[in-house]
Parts: sequence; C-alpha cells; structure tokens
Amino acid sequence: KAEGRGQRAESKKEGCKVEGNDNCLTGDDINSTNAAAGKARNQAEMMLVAGYSGIGKSALVQELYKPITAQRGYFISGKFDQFQRNIPYSAIASAFKSLIQQLLAENEAQLSQWREKLLAALGSNAQVIIDVIPEIEQIVGSQPPVQQLEPTEAQNRFNLVFQKFVQVFCQRTHPLVIFLDDLQWADSASLKSIELMLSDYQIQYLLLIGAYRDNEVSPTHPLMATLNRLQEEGAIVNSLTLTPIAPAQITQWIADTLYSQPKLVEPLAELIHGKTSGNPFFINEFLKTLYQENLLTFEQQEQCWQWDITQIEASSITDNVVDLMLGKLRKLPEATQQALSLAACIGNRFELTILSPICEKSAAQTFEHLLPAIQLGLVQPTSSLETTTSETLIESALIVENYKFQHDRIQQAAYALIDDEYKQSVHLKIGRLLQQKLDNAELGERLFTLVDHLNKGRALVESDRQKIELAELNLQAGKKAKQATAYTASRDYLILAKALFPGEIWQELYPMAIDLYKELAEVEYLNGNFDQSQNLIEQSIQQAKSAFDSAEFSYLRIYQYTLLGKYQEAIEASITVLRLLGTNLPIDNYQAAFDSEIE
Repeated sequence: KAEGRGQRAESKKEGCKVEGNDNCLTGDDINSTNAAAGKARNQAEMMLVAGYSGIGKSALVQELYKPITAQRGYFISGKFDQFQRNIPYSAIASAFKSLIQQLLAENEAQLSQWREKLLAALGSNAQVIIDVIPEIEQIVGSQPPVQQLEPTEAQNRFNLVFQKFVQVFCQRTHPLVIFLDDLQWADSASLKSIELMLSDYQIQYLLLIGAYRDNEVSPTHPLMATLNRLQEEGAIVNSLTLTPIAPAQITQWIADTLYSQPKLVEPLAELIHGKTSGNPFFINEFLKTLYQENLLTFEQQEQCWQWDITQIEASSITDNVVDLMLGKLRKLPEATQQALSLAACIGNRFELTILSPICEKSAAQTFEHLLPAIQLGLVQPTSSLETTTSETLIESALIVENYKFQHDRIQQAAYALIDDEYKQSVHLKIGRLLQQKLDNAELGERLFTLVDHLNKGRALVESDRQKIELAELNLQAGKKAKQATAYTASRDYLILAKALFPGEIWQELYPMAIDLYKELAEVEYLNGNFDQSQNLIEQSIQQAKSAFDSAEFSYLRIYQYTLLGKYQEAIEASITVLRLLGTNLPIDNYQAAFDSEIE
C-alpha cells in the first residue's frame, strides 16, 4: 500500500493549507514586476505578461499594487470577458471607472482640481469621453453634445480627445498603471485605444500592462497585429512569459503546504504534476479536491497529513481543469448551482440586483444561495455588506451587492452547468430584465450589455413587434459604437439590425430603413469594405422616395470617392445628383458657361 505521511504539524489545521497562484512566482518574476513599477515614472511603455490560463499572470501583476500606490500612483485594472467579447472598450471603461471612483473619494478641493484639469484638457469635447466612460460626468458635470462631424474627422477627434484624457492622469506626481487582463478577448476598438496611448509621445508616466493566453493567440490574431504595429512605430513593448511550475517547485510547494519534507511528498508531487502539467490554478484546485474527497486527510492524533497514492490514482479525478471545476460545482446545493450558472451568463462580474430577479428569488435568498460558493472561494464579493431595504428593521437582511468569479475557469464551468438549449432563454431573460430595470440614462450607459444579452436569445423572439424592437436597439448600439469609433462592433450591430427586421423594411418602416442603411453604408466604408458600402448606397438610392433622401446617399458616394482620390468619379456623381435636384452643371465648354453666369 503506497501511503504518504507528513511530519507532525506545529498546530492543528481544520483544512489543507492551499495557497493561491502566487506559488508559481519566482524571485525573478517579482523583480521584473518591481522593475516595471519603476518604469511607470518614465516614458509610457507596455509590459506584456503571457502564459496559460491559471499560470499566475494576474497574481504576478497584482504585486505592482503596493509599490505603485506607495509612490502616490494610481493602479487601475479591467478585464475582458470571455462571453462578452463584442462589447467595445469594456475593460478600458471598467478600469477608468475604478479610477473615477478613487477620485470621487478624495476631498472637495482635490476633486475640484481634477474637474478643472479634465475640463481644460477635454474642452467642448468632454461628451466624447462621457459616451465611453459615463462615470466621468460625476466629476465634470453634464456636458453639451459635441458637433457632428464626418466619420473620418470624428475618428480623429476621438483619438485626440482620448489621448488628452489619458494625459491628465499620467503625471510625475501621480504615475498611472493600467492593467488589462485577458487581451486575447479584446475587441478591435480597445486594441486601437492601446495603440493611441502608447503612440502618443506626450503621454508619460504611464505603464500599460497586458496579460494574455499565448496558447490562444495565433500570429494572425488582432492582438499580435496590434503589437507588431506598436513595435514598428517605436513604442516600448517588453514581455514576460510565465511557464508551468517545475516538478521540484511543486514538490517544495506540497511540502510547505503539508508541513512535510520534500522527499516524503515526492510521489504525491509527481502524481499532481502528471495530472496538472504544473499549472498553479489546477494544482490549487486539485489539492482542494483531494481534501474534499477525503483522499488527503488530517490525522488528529498524530497531528499530520496523510494520503494514499494508490487510492488517488484509482480515483476518477479528471486531468481537465474545467471538468474538475464542473464536478466541484455539481456537489454544491442545487440552489447555489442555479445562482452560479445564471451569474456566469451575466458576466465575470455580476450584481445581486440583476441576479436575484433572474433567479426569481429575493436579494436575501439569492445571497444565501451564493454563500456556499463564497465560502469555497469560487466567487468573491467586491463590495461591503449592506442592509436590504424593508418596511421594518426586522425584515431587513444583510447582503453583498457586487461579486466577481475568482477565475475564468470557474465562470466557464458555471456556464457549462446550463444545457445549451436553455442558454438562449437565460440571456433573453437577462436582457428583458435589464430593459425593465434601466431608465433612459442607465440604458444609454449599459446599452451594449443589454443588446448583447438580447442578441444571444434572438432566436427565441417570435413576434414581429419584438423583432423590430430588437432591430431598433441594435441600430442604437451600432450608432453608439460608431460615435466611439468602434467600427467593427458597430458593423456587427447594424448588420444584425438589418437581418432581424421582419418583412421589407423599405416598405414597412421607411424612416428606419433610411437611418439604418445610411449608418451601415458609412460603417462598411470605415471598415474598409468599399464595395459593400457602394452596394448599400445604390440600393438606398433605388428605394428612396424623395430627391432629398436620394441626395443624402449620393453625398456619401461622393464623399467616399473623394477620400479614395477618385476625383473624376466624385465630379460625375456630383453632377448627377445636382441634376436630380434641379441644378444643371455643364460637362464641357466651362469658359462659356462661366461667362454666361457672369453676364
């Protein structure tokens, strides 16, 4: 019988001492992060941290928090969500939202200084940033709408205003570190924003840290294309790749955890290495599973840990981390499983006010159902305890409003608890709940999230009225994304709006058709799809009911010809549309025509 036994522990332990992913961090890794913290005082640059999921990237970057804040700097972070990849600027907006929350906690004098700095930098274009990061309005106040510009000029304005906005926070007295996690899921608009921050030589005292799974990124991935462009432009981009834990390190980790000698735990460490391939998150969860399955036990009398290698080898513990987490979740109470699976649909971060109605429970009941997952470290509260509102104090209950999944793999496993055929209905339910709960202002702020959920459940939308309503929401989202220069996302929303409309949109809802086709024609061009844009313009001209409507699309054609340097085509198109509007311009003998006009 192959058994293992640790040495006598110094004190009785109620559970196995299992550390987090920081066990994979070496001294060199920590030194690299501290060196990166120093870089935040100099020229703007980027530090990339690559590695497999669960390898310890986030834990390593979090080591920067203390040295940065010790130097009066700001450390902010955002995370791209694996199930909400279409939402533009999600992680960047989240990061700056946390910065705004920090600023709002400062005294009135400091807050007034920030207001002055932001208004001086943004001028009359503050609304451009508010549209992407609504929380800015809490500092600068309500701002007037910006002037309408042609798409190219609007993009140039956004780029300039965004760079000026970032400059405000990147100062010698308070350097800024931005951590963007899971860049492999970043949208194209966010990648462009990264380029804007690193290509502006007026932005100093900025360190941008990006973590990504290098095994999920091919050479043709948009992230790699962005990084290649940055290096070609001379931006400073450093990189650090985290590798799996070596067998010797695992042995030492297990020895420290079980209060034993490395030699005694070598067989167990070898088995764990074979199962987990040295992945710290997997090792952590594997050890917890051994303990929960009574394959790793604490001997009370001898005050030491014991295990049986033969029993562990014979057990059905999987060597797939998602399956392992799925197995753990299925042992939780049914109500907890349901709450977690629905929370996974909402996103990596979720709120009790959204989750509890989806669960069809009160906030207090939903919080109670989440408690087993909180106690096991599967989800982590991100706000403090508060009291539910009730008519009487006796009926009130303590709850936590905001949460996040402790790891992507946990969210992935929780999402897998839902049968595929039910996922669409869950997302549709979430979307409709958001529609009911959000007022007009909140709807504008969370429009992308709302539409993303409704779109995932669109196959279940049956009535024509609801389909038209969803098409209109996608049109709104497409416009908002275009205003924020998120042209790829804008195109996706607008194409879906066009596809969702039941029947013939030109005959049944002409004003919407004009609006949708105009936006889509512009966005196709902005995405480099000239032929598709011209086809949409031609269709619209054929369907237009008035010369004025036709002229709007003709103007788009002329504008695109001009930008492409096709001046002859632009002139011919101009003459055609002017003739349509009752103005005839000569096509030859210009001098005679000029003299005639002078007379």
